[in-house]
Amino acid sequence: MTLVERFIDFGDWPASRKMALSTVGAGITHVFGVGLVLLVRPAAVDVSAFVGLMLGGLLLLVVIGVVAQVVYMRGHEGRWTAYLLLNLYAAYVVVFVVAMGGMSSPFMAFPLFLPLLAVVWYDPRAGVANAASYVFFLLVGGALVVTGAIPFAPAMNVRTLEDLRTTQWFLFVFLFLLSTAAIVYLMGFLMAAAARLQRQRLASAHARLELAHGLIRRYVPEQVGDSSSPTVLFAGTSLSRW
Repeated sequence: MTLVERFIDFGDWPASRKMALSTVGAGITHVFGVGLVLLVRPAAVDVSAFVGLMLGGLLLLVVIGVVAQVVYMRGHEGRWTAYLLLNLYAAYVVVFVVAMGGMSSPFMAFPLFLPLLAVVWYDPRAGVANAASYVFFLLVGGALVVTGAIPFAPAMNVRTLEDLRTTQWFLFVFLFLLSTAAIVYLMGFLMAAAARLQRQRLASAHARLELAHGLIRRYVPEQVGDSSSPTVLFAGTSLSRW
């Protein structure tokens, strides 16, 4: 079974099982982020604060993943688990983005493309709900920063763009964003390939059905015509009398 065929099977999974798998994929990006910041150690980032944010999000994913798995093992669809993760994780992502600089942070890319992943993995309605959650939380976070209720970029050591012009910062942002974007791109490619494979299968099944229908139209009338001929009827009558 190819990866595309497996993806088609994933589409038929209950929402709770999808959710459990989603937490595993998201958790991998958190572990990668921790390893990356410890390896590159960009001077612009408060490493301890960043690691704390990553581990906090990982803990949230573990809790939601366990809940979703329990719901799945009990035989329930558990669609509410999808909305639970999408909304709670949206709140976490916005906290992370605000801590890293808010609208001036390159990590603003997360709230922009994560709802697309929800559309691919679940359905358009879940993606719209997820996008609405991001808009709401971003407005709240932005208002808190602008009013001075919370400090600007508390997880950053620098506050100016000039100070971000370093190789370490570039590598850190590039690789971290790339790891997350790769998952979204992969899901999009798999969805497109799965749709193409399903169309091919449907066209093949339609062609076989047309062939079978043509054979039926050709041979069944001939058999009916042969069985109703006078000779056959006479022979049948003669045999029945004997």
